Amino acid sequence: MSIEVTSITPEARRLSLRKLAAAIRNHLPDSPLTSKQLVVRFIFALLVVATIFGADALLRSYKYYSRIIDARLAAGYLTSRPGLYAAPRTIDRGEKLSKQDLIRSKHSPLRPKYSPTIFRRKQVNPII
Repeated sequence: MSIEVTSITPEARRLSLRKLAAAIRNHLPDSPLTSKQLVVRFIFALLVVATIFGADALLRSYKYYSRIIDARLAAGYLTSRPGLYAAPRTIDRGEKLSKQDLIRSKHSPLRPKYSPTIFRRKQVNPII
């Protein structure tokens, strides 16, 4: 068995602009605003508008750049470039390191394998 509420008519439940304006007017003071109150309300309204525009600009730029990143990832951006995961081993002058130790450290299973093309860099003569 269901209960039907008949105290509020469907017309009274509808929200109209006149009812909304009347509700807002009931909460506003009847006396006129002072110049200080007007300035404060104007600054507050400007801050609200600036916040809305700033949030909109941030959201648009986020969407724009996320589409660029998604397109690059979909095209294999990360798979097409070789990457370095650790610094290459440096040998200092006078370091006591045998040839076998060097070979062992280079081919260690813990060290990543590098492509030889990574280390082929164009030699640039510094200006002296």
